[in-house]
Amino acid sequence: MARTKRIFDQYQQTKGIDLWSCHYEIMKEDLEKLKEMNIKIRRETRQRMGQCLNDLSFQDLQSLESDMESAWRVIHDRANRVLTNQIETSKKKVRSVEQINRKLKMELGAMDEDPYGFC
Repeated sequence: MARTKRIFDQYQQTKGIDLWSCHYEIMKEDLEKLKEMNIKIRRETRQRMGQCLNDLSFQDLQSLESDMESAWRVIHDRANRVLTNQIETSKKKVRSVEQINRKLKMELGAMDEDPYGFC
């Protein structure tokens, strides 16, 4: 690793350039974009929590309401799917237990008719 770094350092000295400055600038720009995105997401989160609504225009409030309704629909649909799956699973388990119960009753009835296994 040290040898590789030395090669890069010698190259930079020979050419009189800085290999890392361009990479640093790109990373700096990416960091600024991420910071802006973070600020925007935090603001939207606060607005969805009912805070910081005073600065919003009527259209912004309508858009926020629409977004909230869409999110509610997604959550509602997901909850319905989960509950439906749980109900179906429970019904299958009940049918299975009922089938086992019927089978055991039939076997018990057969034992009552012929307790010693004679035909």
